[in-house]
Parts: sequence; C-alpha cells; structure tokens
Amino acid sequence: MRKRTVKTAADIEVQPPSRAGEATRARSVRIRPCIGLDLISVAEVTAALDRFGERYVRRVYTDHETTYCRLASGAAASARFAVRFAAKEAAVKALQPEGAWTRWRDIEVRRHKSGRCTLTLRGEAASLARRRGIEHLALSMTHDGDHAAAIVLALRHTDAQLEG
Repeated sequence: MRKRTVKTAADIEVQPPSRAGEATRARSVRIRPCIGLDLISVAEVTAALDRFGERYVRRVYTDHETTYCRLASGAAASARFAVRFAAKEAAVKALQPEGAWTRWRDIEVRRHKSGRCTLTLRGEAASLARRRGIEHLALSMTHDGDHAAAIVLALRHTDAQLEG
C-alpha cells in the first residue's frame, strides 16, 4: 500500500505589486486557510425540535436566527434550522477549538437583505478566532430534501517582511 501525505492547510503568500519609488523591502501577507464542512439530516433537527422544543432552540440558536427560521413553517422551518446548525458545526471545525464545543449561540448566521448569509462570532467563538489569528470567515450553505450542508473558510493573516 502506498503511503500518502495529506496537508490539512497550506500557507499562501500574496505580495502586492510594487509601485515606482517604493523601498526595496516589500510587505507580503501570509494567508493560512482553515476549512470546516458539515452535512446534517434535516430529519435529525426536526426530531430535536419535536423532542426538546424551546429548550433546544434557546440552547442552539440566537433570537435573530429563531425569528428568521420561524418565518417559515413545517419542513421549511426545519430545513432553515438544520442549515444553520450545519453552518455552526462547520464554523467550529474551521475554528479548531481544543475540546468539545457547547457555545452554539456564540456563532450566528446572519441573513442579509440580498439573501447572502454571513457568520457573526461573539463571546468564546470571537475570542477563539482572535487567538487563532482568524480575520475573515466565508460561509456557503445549502439544503435540499433531507440534507443541509455548510462550508466555512476561515482565513488567518500573518504579516511578514520580505527582503527585496
């Protein structure tokens, strides 16, 4: 059997174009991407909503998320809750905490008027992102039938001086 080496993340170096008369030292930016992906069954979230009701909703979702999800009803509301949970799980995977994560309300999916969704971090999630040097999170999520999925790309920027 052939041994494979797998890289979990790689540094990408970006050097801005130099301008005329600029000093010989160029500033570059190192970007370290971290990716989180999650796929969840909408039926599992529906079961949690049915079994635990408001206790589950208050433990996992912010007021903003709950309000948006409840603008729909039945299966559509369950799919909205499920895709937001997938986004929270994907964010946790991208943030890479040391232990189990229980602060679900510290990660919020915000839907903008355009329909685009972004992540807002608060509390321990924001603190973890700062400690990890994460300056940007990109979110993509989808749901269809009994599946909801989300992917989060976290970018950590590290400035470095390069000799020119």
